[in-house]
Amino acid sequence: MKWNYRILLLAALFGGVGLGLIGLGITGCSGINRGAGERTSAGKMEKEVSETRVTVKPVNVVMSLKPHHQGAGLSCEDCHGSGTPQAIRADACLSCHCTSEGIAQSTEALKPNPHDSLHYGPDLDCDLCHHEHTRSENYCNNCHEFDLQVP
Repeated sequence: MKWNYRILLLAALFGGVGLGLIGLGITGCSGINRGAGERTSAGKMEKEVSETRVTVKPVNVVMSLKPHHQGAGLSCEDCHGSGTPQAIRADACLSCHCTSEGIAQSTEALKPNPHDSLHYGPDLDCDLCHHEHTRSENYCNNCHEFDLQVP
């Protein structure tokens, strides 16, 4: 009898988590950061990008970027380089994700524009908000209260 309750509890727990993820819009790769000439094959993005665009999804998704990058077929070395992993610089992010100015332009409809700070312009380091190994966060909310979703 105890096993039946445990099975029901596990089913409810995992089913609830699954429904919660669907409700948040986490449904797998949906075309974010795909550019012209880029193809998807077996869940991996082939590196044939001639133009990159950034799409901000209007859902409240706060998670690390690791699943997105793994789905794109990137390895640790693609960002950190070979040898002992080093901290990531913004230029490593921008080697795939356009330029700071291009990203700011692609999110100009958001108010405030998270990629064109009134304080710093488009020159903030990407990893102040976007994290690979921990949950992403809204850096601006250290001082402000902006309702922006950070992938």
